[in-house]
Amino acid sequence: MSIKARLSYYKTILNADMNLQAYFDYKHFETAQDVLHTYIGDIAGKAILDAGCGRLCGQALLFHNLGGKVTGVDTTDILINKHGFLK
Repeated sequence: MSIKARLSYYKTILNADMNLQAYFDYKHFETAQDVLHTYIGDIAGKAILDAGCGRLCGQALLFHNLGGKVTGVDTTDILINKHGFLK
């Protein structure tokens, strides 16, 4: 799926109030960061697997910006294409 098609899809599923959605997504990231810090300490240099990242795939980018080596995996794209939602 092209980046343009992916962005178009995400625009349709996101809340109409993008600022509010971004706020909640960032709060989710802060919570995840606090939990991770409890178990692994500083994120810099650590390998992180974000399984089922889905709509919160931007969280992987935020962890990457903290120096983590992040891999995000999700089946959303497979399910969408399998059922023909973007055809």
